[in-house]
Amino acid sequence: MKKYGVNHCAPADIGVFMKRAISAFILFAIIISMQACSDPFQHAAIPSDNVQNEQTFNTNTDFDNRFGRVYEGLVETDEVYYWLSVDSGFVYYVEKDGNGAAPLCGKPNCMHELDTDKGNCNANTKEYLPGLSLYDGKLYFVSTDRSNPQYCCALCRMDPDGTNHERVFFIDTSDYAIQRFWIHRGIVFVAAYTNIVKDGVPLVSICLLCGNLNGTGVAPVLERLYPADECGWPLFFMKFYGNTAFFAVSACSPSDSTALNEIYEYDIDSGAVTERYSAAGCDFQMCDLCMDDNKNIYVSSFATCWDRPVCPSVYLLNDDHFERMLDFNDGTKYGRILLFDRIAVAIHTDVSIHGADTVWVRRLNGDTIAKGALSRDFINGRGDLQYGGCDIAVDEGHIYCFYCGWVKDDYSHAFFVRYDISGESLNEILLAEQGSADTANY
Repeated sequence: MKKYGVNHCAPADIGVFMKRAISAFILFAIIISMQACSDPFQHAAIPSDNVQNEQTFNTNTDFDNRFGRVYEGLVETDEVYYWLSVDSGFVYYVEKDGNGAAPLCGKPNCMHELDTDKGNCNANTKEYLPGLSLYDGKLYFVSTDRSNPQYCCALCRMDPDGTNHERVFFIDTSDYAIQRFWIHRGIVFVAAYTNIVKDGVPLVSICLLCGNLNGTGVAPVLERLYPADECGWPLFFMKFYGNTAFFAVSACSPSDSTALNEIYEYDIDSGAVTERYSAAGCDFQMCDLCMDDNKNIYVSSFATCWDRPVCPSVYLLNDDHFERMLDFNDGTKYGRILLFDRIAVAIHTDVSIHGADTVWVRRLNGDTIAKGALSRDFINGRGDLQYGGCDIAVDEGHIYCFYCGWVKDDYSHAFFVRYDISGESLNEILLAEQGSADTANY
């Protein structure tokens, strides 16, 4: 394993930050391609005010890995789900039994209007980044905030009833086009994708920024540079285990259809960044990562590496190489495999609005938890709805899906659906729906 000393990031000329669309993210996650080079940079350690020695999961302070790859913001408590819709930027209070959902706002006579009520509805986060975190009794989100002309967004929080909105700190985006954020054990993690020019050469920067939740902002701790002429949307993701955070980057080469895969480990105690794996010319492109109770690292693959077909599989990191552990080759054309807490799920996407995605959910030991089609009965009677994509999260007993679509190219529609795993059955429950041209009402 290779450790890096403290250096300064190269100056960056920020590119134009583009507002994401849900379906665009889902598509780029499936067909992404790029080529990588250059060395990473590590910066000074970010001390945490909430360092814990145990590796067990703490619901008050630890990020929930189930929802780290979901583009929507989702938090689960014992009583309810909190759903931050990427489409509307509103937070919804969702009953877990499927009997009700509403914008997280108790203001009398509030209409939760998308256009004319921008600063007034408690449910409106004025979302700048996707994602939602519950930390020590507060809901955290990144909001558009131009009250200081130097910045355009800020980390904010509110109470679980939607009241007491407050700014935590501004996030400086002058050098980095930030894309995602996570909060774990007192540390704010932010990932950035930025077009820059260095020594006259166009590059793409993938950067991880960190900061203390009780501090004044975030600063870069790791940066990777890629040639812009061979880089589309880079693929990066994070997972958290006790006092360890993993940051992974994967890139495809269009010239030879191989991949560069990298895994870095961030230690919350020391702030040190350690390279756990880095290699070019790989046969597969990483799609996801997880760690088991014995601290073994597993990664999964896409079904293609650039334009070359690959059997989607799960691999174990053994010192300096990957060993194939689990294949999903039953004849179904699975496009990707996502990894959760000792669980792998292979996904085949059906782009027809009245079709059904197919999933195969397995434990890492190979046992099947569930397998079959995810029905879309909630679509019935919506003949004018066009399919936009689906984002998926999984645990031992449930499959969580966020479907999106459009109505007559006018406004988007989002559905939060849970499939309860019961034996060989997948029971569909529509938990919440957001889709109005005017309001955030479901």
